[in-house]
Amino acid sequence: MQNRVIILYSGIHYDRIAFCMDLSYPVEVDETRWRTDDNEVLEKAVQLAQRLQSLHYFTDTTDFVIKCEVCQWIGQGMKEAEKHRKETKHDHFGEMTIQ
Repeated sequence: MQNRVIILYSGIHYDRIAFCMDLSYPVEVDETRWRTDDNEVLEKAVQLAQRLQSLHYFTDTTDFVIKCEVCQWIGQGMKEAEKHRKETKHDHFGEMTIQ
């Protein structure tokens, strides 16, 4: 029987889905592979993705506010960040949340 991993994309990076019995355990014991015939895990993965999306647990790369950690420049979206990177050679950015 073959196994699979399930990966979610946040708009910026990929995260694998993991099942853990206890958050105090090291991540090395998390279950991250499932049998390819396990349809229940796929259903749960879809539910998780929908829940994360409803909580805005993703990055909208066109509208998010971004800050250069080098010079504190603030812009909006990946296009502006890429322009700033080309002009300054800075490449350390972080997403800002507006409260």
